[in-house]
Amino acid sequence: MKEPYAHSANPQGQRYRLADHVKEVGALSQKFADKFCASELAYWAGLWKLSKMRIKYVS
Repeated sequence: MKEPYAHSANPQGQRYRLADHVKEVGALSQKFADKFCASELAYWAGLWKLSKMRIKYVS
């Protein structure tokens, strides 16, 4: 299976791994929601983005 990426390559040709992106989105969401005592919920909501990935199954 190919490595899933979050975004297209930047002008330097670098790509952003989906796993890294999802973890950072979750951590950033958690940080912002901490003020509202909802950090855990925000973390998991940030990770939800991973569920949008389509996986091609080979039989």
